[in-house]
Amino acid sequence: MLVSGEPNIGNLGNEEPGKPVKFELTTYGYPYFRAADKGTVQHLSINSYGHVKFSEFDKDLKSSKSVEVDAQQKSIDKDIAIRIIYMVADICGQLGEILANDGDIDSEFLYSNAEGSWNIRISDSLGNIYSYQGFYGMLKDIVGFDPSEYIREELDMYNLLAFNGKKNNDRIDRVTIYLDRTIKVNYSDGEDKTPTYDELIEYHERMVVDRAGMYIEHDHGIEGNFKSYQKIELGHKLKDFLNSFDADSFFMNFNDESTKSSNKPNDYSVFRIEIVYKDRGVREISGSFDRKGLPIDWMDFSDGILKFHIDFGLGDILVPDVMRKNAPDVGEVIYVSVRFKHSYSTYYYITDDEEITIGDHVLVPVGKENKEVEAVVEDVEYFKRDEVPYPLDKIKRVIARR
Repeated sequence: MLVSGEPNIGNLGNEEPGKPVKFELTTYGYPYFRAADKGTVQHLSINSYGHVKFSEFDKDLKSSKSVEVDAQQKSIDKDIAIRIIYMVADICGQLGEILANDGDIDSEFLYSNAEGSWNIRISDSLGNIYSYQGFYGMLKDIVGFDPSEYIREELDMYNLLAFNGKKNNDRIDRVTIYLDRTIKVNYSDGEDKTPTYDELIEYHERMVVDRAGMYIEHDHGIEGNFKSYQKIELGHKLKDFLNSFDADSFFMNFNDESTKSSNKPNDYSVFRIEIVYKDRGVREISGSFDRKGLPIDWMDFSDGILKFHIDFGLGDILVPDVMRKNAPDVGEVIYVSVRFKHSYSTYYYITDDEEITIGDHVLVPVGKENKEVEAVVEDVEYFKRDEVPYPLDKIKRVIARR
């Protein structure tokens, strides 16, 4: 996720002032705007030492009486705790800025049918508290990212309502897709083009989407002829992608039987898909590789995989523009996107250093006091002055390469 400027609360660290060190999230599992008899309330707190506390209550909304039904305390790795805290602080900060600056967003109207709501208190190392509140779906819709599933997975607590209310008691760990295609090619001799003999071409394809390894593996080829292989390692993006699908309904629904198959006599394709779940084991589906045979949500899944392939691309060796890269044109400025330690987002700075490349470590000013902080360059872009993504009179400048 790319945001402009600096972190909403600052970089993380227990010894540095003004850094987020704890959050306390309360989620209300019942409609905010509609009457209900009963509901669920959950409290979750995480601090930068890795201490986690959780409690859940069944609440009688008519009498306001609550009964505790679950309570847990656990410790997690400090780096994971810091990453979660920083991610939540950054995303909630973005939500607050968007709602404050965009008068066209009427959140109460948009989310009047929401099935639940939440509020959160984020504490920093100075003792300041930042409070935010919202409804199920708001972070995804307005900011573009909801950290709920990431938090569930890292804490291994799949009953969390978190920010979207989706309790997932199971998850998709691995999806393997096999495609077998038989193509009948007609060859002919003579002017009348009468077929004289046929050849069957056997085409095979396999794709693996693996949560534990956080990769997509793809190979395909013609039997006895050639084969292509590609592996894309995506880190947590791959987990987020799998988390976007409900394990209970994933690839469960299919088109009506009246849908016509797109297979032709000379081109027949069949698929087999193996889905490995965290708890329920392995499920397998198969059929013709067309609208009739494939599950209804196939396009949502395949579009996401295709986007990863497009974003990953073929590298730079075959891209002429990379070889021809020169100094910026007259009137252009260099914007670099940097990522701080433990940060989930990247932030824009400008530079005149034409030698800065992706992966470089740089010093940049942060906060009102312009404290020098080290960051890693994630991207380098050239913009015309009237097309910059963040105002030139507000953006700060890279101090130096390390």
